[in-house]
Amino acid sequence: MQLQVANWRYPRHAFFEGNTLKMEVARVVCQHCSTCSRRVETVESQLKGTNVAWRWETANGGLYLAVELPDGAGETHARLGSLLGLPIRST
Repeated sequence: MQLQVANWRYPRHAFFEGNTLKMEVARVVCQHCSTCSRRVETVESQLKGTNVAWRWETANGGLYLAVELPDGAGETHARLGSLLGLPIRST
């Protein structure tokens, strides 16, 4: 699936592996530029201190946020947006 996050320039690739939602936040080669590093910091600061299981993973050249959603997909983009404090919609 493709998710449009806030005012991020391009839609983000996202998919499920079991009950884990994985969404690309940055390209690995670009994660240290000021724009991408702010995105990574925003995601981390929103998720720290929550009881949500999450981690970073790399795949296919991307840095992916992996979030455990044990009760299923539901309204994936709305739930993820709520966790991250960002408007997210499916494209």
